[in-house]
Formats: sequence, structure tokens, C-alpha cells
Amino acid sequence: MGYGQFELCLIQPQNPSPSSASCAALASNITTILPGAVRPGIPTYFAEVNSPWFSHIRMEHFNANWFNISLLIST
Repeated sequence: MGYGQFELCLIQPQNPSPSSASCAALASNITTILPGAVRPGIPTYFAEVNSPWFSHIRMEHFNANWFNISLLIST
């Protein structure tokens, strides 16, 4: 049992350059579907997930090669 495949998208509001069409769609809607989830100046990856408990995974840079991982839900 798993969550299927998902694509991690680097979201940078000040310098948008999505790597794919699905990342471009996510980047264009992220502030609407997850308000406050992107903090300016912090490299952050998002992925949409097919789960009944959460809708997105956020990987926010912390230090060196460390990332904080959060599970978020969009209503």
C-alpha cells in the first residue's frame, strides 16, 4: 500500500522556473490552495499526494542537507 508516484517541485515565488507542466500548475496555484505555506527566501519543495489524510508534502530547507518535512491539507 502506498501513495503512488509524486513529483517534487521546487517552488520559488521570487524566481519561478518550474521544471515541468505539473510543477508550473502547482506553482501558479500554491498561494491559493495552501496560503502561507511558502516562506520567501527558503528553498521549498512541494508534491501533490493522493491521500485521504493530506493533500501535499512540503520539504522546507533547514540547514546544509537537512529539510523539514510537513504533511499539509488543502481545503
